[in-house]
Amino acid sequence: MNTEVEKNPRPESTGEQSEVVQPPVDAGQPTPDVSRESAIPTAELSAQEKQDIGGIREQTRAGFGALYEILPHDGKIEEDQVTRAMKTVESLANLTPVPRHEVTAAIIRLELYQKPKEEFINELAKLPMVDLWIHMQGLNRAGDRRLEETQRGIAA
Repeated sequence: MNTEVEKNPRPESTGEQSEVVQPPVDAGQPTPDVSRESAIPTAELSAQEKQDIGGIREQTRAGFGALYEILPHDGKIEEDQVTRAMKTVESLANLTPVPRHEVTAAIIRLELYQKPKEEFINELAKLPMVDLWIHMQGLNRAGDRRLEETQRGIAA
């Protein structure tokens, strides 16, 4: 078990240092309040929100699979090639600029287009901005559903 010891000068002292022991962080092991697919806390999410996030995650993974099929798998690949291909895949067409750039950069930098399809999908799905985008889309979908239910209740 690794603990991190950090020496911080105490502002009220005359140069003495104190040790601050940070609790160990078990990277890769989600806590009960963190989803297994990401590091984003999920304790406060409703079952419907979690289901909507899972649905977006599956659609996005399927989109990455479709993107893999479109891209060439040998030689060099250009950024604009990846961007154009992403825009043709329905489930990836709505990616906002930051996750789109992160996906493009990862495909090129890690040469994911030359890797097996499953590795391509897994590596892209775990990118931090993609994960955040998935969560935001899932929460938006859940919010839209609640709004529709409220509007139906008012109309009734």
